[in-house]
Parts: sequence; C-alpha cells; structure tokens
Amino acid sequence: MGKTVRKAIVCLLMVGFMQAGLSAPLIEAAPENNIQTKEDQRQEKEKQQQEKDKQQQEKQRQDQERLEQQRQEKQRQDQERLEQQRQEKQRQDQERLEQQRQEKQRQDQERLEQQRQEKQRQDQQRLEQQRQEKQRQDQQRLEQQRLEKQRQDQQRLEKQRLEKQRQDQQRLEQRRYNWSHSEYRDNNWLRTAFSYNEPSHFRWHESSYSMRERFKSSDYWLEPIYDRKWNDRFPGLHSYRWHDNDRYGEGYFWYRGVRIRDAALFYDHWDELVGIGFMFDNVFVFIRDDQEVYHRNDSLLLDMAILLLTREDRQQWREKKRYDWSHDAYRDNNWNQAAFFYNDPSPFRWHESRYSMRERFSSADYEYRLEPIYDREWNDRFPGLHSYRWHDGNRYSHAGYFWYRGVRIRDAVLFYDNWDELVGIGFMHDNVFVFIRDDQEVHHRNDPLLLGIVIFLLTR
Repeated sequence: MGKTVRKAIVCLLMVGFMQAGLSAPLIEAAPENNIQTKEDQRQEKEKQQQEKDKQQQEKQRQDQERLEQQRQEKQRQDQERLEQQRQEKQRQDQERLEQQRQEKQRQDQERLEQQRQEKQRQDQQRLEQQRQEKQRQDQQRLEQQRLEKQRQDQQRLEKQRLEKQRQDQQRLEQRRYNWSHSEYRDNNWLRTAFSYNEPSHFRWHESSYSMRERFKSSDYWLEPIYDRKWNDRFPGLHSYRWHDNDRYGEGYFWYRGVRIRDAALFYDHWDELVGIGFMFDNVFVFIRDDQEVYHRNDSLLLDMAILLLTREDRQQWREKKRYDWSHDAYRDNNWNQAAFFYNDPSPFRWHESRYSMRERFSSADYEYRLEPIYDREWNDRFPGLHSYRWHDGNRYSHAGYFWYRGVRIRDAVLFYDNWDELVGIGFMHDNVFVFIRDDQEVHHRNDPLLLGIVIFLLTR
C-alpha cells in the first residue's frame, strides 16, 4: 500500500513538473536514461493505469457499494415507505373499517332503535287496541250485565210484586176481620143489594196513625170514642170519630153522591181500618172491609150515632181522649214535677199504637226490642197502663232515636193505655226515674223500690 502511494506521489510530481516546463531539461540532462525512463514511464503508466483501473474499480466498487447502499437505502426507504404506506393503509383501512364498523353499529343501533320504537309503537298500538277491545268488551259485558241485572231486577221486582200481592191478598184474607159475632148478625142489620166500590180517601187496613199523618190539616178530626154502650155494639173494635170541616169542595168521603162529614171509623186490635159507619137517610150505614154494606134501624144505636157523630165540640173530645192522670198512684209525694215540659224531638209519637210503631221500625236498619213487662209490683205502680220495655241496640250512633237533655236513652219503658195508644215514657236519668206523660209534663220519682225494679227491668 505504501509503495503504491509513493508511485502515485512521483507521478503527481512529474505531472507537475511537466506542466511547469521542467520536463525537457530533465530529459536532456539524462538522455542515457531515456530508454529506462520510458520503460519506467511505461511501467509507471501501466502502474498508473493499473492504479487508475484500481481506482476506477475502487471507485466503481465504491460506486457500486454506494449504489448498492443507495439501492439498499432506497430499498430500505422504499420498504419503510411501503411499510409506512402499508401501515398507513392498514391504519386507514382499520380506521375505515372501524368507521364502517361504527357506522354499521350506529346504523344497526338506529335500526334496532327504530325497530324497538316501531315494535314499542306496535306494542302500544296493540295494547291500546287490546285495551280498547277489552274496554269495549267490558262495556258490552257491563251493558249485558246491566241489562241482565235490570231484567233480573224487573223479574225480581215482578216476583216481589206478585209475591207481595199474593201475601197482601193472603194477609187480607187472614187479617180480614171475623164478622161472625152475633152483634153483627142479628135481625137489625139489613144487608144491601150492592157492595161499596165508590172512590174513597179512606184506605182499608190503614193504621190510625198513618191516617193522622195523611190528614194533618186542622180541617179534619180523628178522635177516639169512649162511650161504653157504643163500643159494646161493636165488640172487638175500637171506634174513632171522623169529622170533616168541609173547607175543601172536593171532599174525602162520598157515599152515593153525598159527602159524609161525620163518621165513625172502626179499627181492629191490629189498629187497621175494617169498618166505616155514618148516618144516611135517617139510617145507620155500616161499610165493612169485605165491601159489604149494612143498614141498621135500631133506635138506640141511631140515638147514640146522632149524639156522638153530630156534636162539634172538639175540646170535649180532646178532654176525653187525654189519659186521666188523677189516680192516686200518679199523685203521691214520691212524684216531683219538673220545672219544664218535654219538647225534645223524639222517634216516639204520642197516641201511636204498638202495631204502627212496629211497622215503622220493621226495617233491618233498626235494632230494637219492644217486650211486655209482666212484673206485678211494677204494673201496680202504673194502674190503667200496659208497660213495654224498649231497648235500642245502638247500631247507628250518628242520629240516635230517643234523646233526653242531650243524652241518648237506649233503655226505656213505654206505657200504653187500654186503647193501645202511647201515653207515657219512663227511663233512668241521673239516678232518678224520669216519667214523661202525653200532656208533656215531666215527673221524677225517687222511690227506692221503684228504682230497684227499674234497674232490674231495664239493665238485664
């Protein structure tokens, strides 16, 4: 390697001298050496040529290496670029695929959401249709049930009406007063050839209390007849005098086109109207609940009828109707009259019969008892009266039935006279026995024996 370098240096110096014009003297100075020099030059040239070739080869090799390196570098770069492009393409593909996947997923989600919404809408629509259909069916079923219930109610009501009609007819047959007593069958009674079918405001088998309620006006009376001879002529019946003051032109009781203003109404032991008697063409006319009509020409009965049915002194009738409280049992020192009169509202009604009271309290909404009292010592304290124990079961607490000074009375004694009319109410209040009479007077009694009987009778 050093030899080659020296030769190269010599060649360079020679070239430099030749360029500087120094080659001729050298040649001239050494002519003897020209042949050798040429040979050397040739060799040198060959060497230079070889050197050049080598240099060229080296250069070519270097170029080749450089080109190879460039090629490899380029190939590497190309590979890197291709790899980058591939990676970029792969990334882009992945991104595109991801976008496509996301887009597809979004579309799928949207489609699923749309399908879900559509399904939900369809379900709602179906449910709404089912609801409407069910509602329609329910309405139809309810309408059918209503119609069926209405039909059943009509049938039941019709059955009840027919049954009530049958029971009323049977009851009328059973309750129809027995007119077989000899007093109604003697020769003085003359049966007419017709039955009474004229319109009348009297109602057969109506209670006296109900009739009083219907005729509340002061234009009409309904007062009991206490005449014993009269009542003996109608055994088993209670007589009431009916008087119409004739203030209204239409009237209420007509017989053969004549308005009857004074009559006697006859009630049985059930307090039901079973007979009507009055004067007509100077005879006593008697209409019975079987609609048969009888006349009687008995002079004594006619005299009594004229006397009883034609006088209009109502005050006298009231005095006779009021129960006589003058008995010593109601006037002894154990009775203390209170300083007030009883005016409180009460479910009890003065002079109402027990039958009418049972009718009013016959509903299942009431829980009560009305039982007779058979205690002799008790009855001796109230002569002339019939005692019944009243018990209120207190099923309803909002209104109550019998109140005394703000206290609801649930146990009491009701006193009825011989006409089966309510004339007295007795009960315990503030450890004393309170007795309210039909004249609205209030009396207290502190008799220990009576209090003991009251506690025994009313609290058991």
